[in-house]
Amino acid sequence: MGAFTDATTNMGQRTNTELMAALVSGGRRQYQDIMLYNDLHGMVDSGAPAHQPLSSGLDGLMNVYDRLYNYGFSLAGYQFIGLAVSSINDDISLTDQLAFFLLSCGFVLSCFSALLSFCMYEYICGIRHESNEFIVTGMNTYRIWLFLPHPLLLFNTGLFIVPFNILIHNMLLPYFAMAVNLVSCVLCAGFYIHRQMIVNKQEYVFLATATTNMDSNTETVTLCRHINKCTDAIDDGDAIDDGDGTAPSEETPLEYDSSQIQIQPCCRNLRNCRS
Repeated sequence: MGAFTDATTNMGQRTNTELMAALVSGGRRQYQDIMLYNDLHGMVDSGAPAHQPLSSGLDGLMNVYDRLYNYGFSLAGYQFIGLAVSSINDDISLTDQLAFFLLSCGFVLSCFSALLSFCMYEYICGIRHESNEFIVTGMNTYRIWLFLPHPLLLFNTGLFIVPFNILIHNMLLPYFAMAVNLVSCVLCAGFYIHRQMIVNKQEYVFLATATTNMDSNTETVTLCRHINKCTDAIDDGDAIDDGDGTAPSEETPLEYDSSQIQIQPCCRNLRNCRS
């Protein structure tokens, strides 16, 4: 039975080098793309077999969505407590109503984000032992949904901070409340740090160039991710390195032909075995 499954799943299967090209063909590079690409790149660079299964990339993704799930439910709990202990009466001011409205929206959004993170965790757990082509195709298919929990929880953090800074004026003296507002504004630099370290393209100047006084004629070395090197090569019309110092042959396409997926759809190992 195992031999039959292997023969069926490996029939016409794309190599890891072709799947690397699929991850960088079109669209913005996202977190899951980078983790899968680095996993594939490590195998190709080490001379592993062309169809060796993914190793650590999916485990890292599962860990990320597990943490997002826990963070979403923790945030929902704090938002619910904020709504439950608040005294709402007919004389409530407009600003307090706005704060309660934001807390309510944040609570619903936290529950939805946690549920979405759990769905992504369950999906990745279910495909981790499938073929690499099935995994990469699935990641490209659900790219938006896989990315959605990240900005939702980031935005929901703001929905928790803003009403807290509004309602704090009902419990503290004005100068204490304003001090809390000031500290909150300063700590919102965390959003900028997140953008710089996670969202933005990571490129650094080589350490020796940055720390020593070198000749002005010396070429500056820029360090960037493996996936960014491949993306830049495609944008410049160059070929992708196979990992052995040579470019792929003409039989290895740089572009991922999605029409072939419609003719030969990827399916789970279980379905291949049942067929």
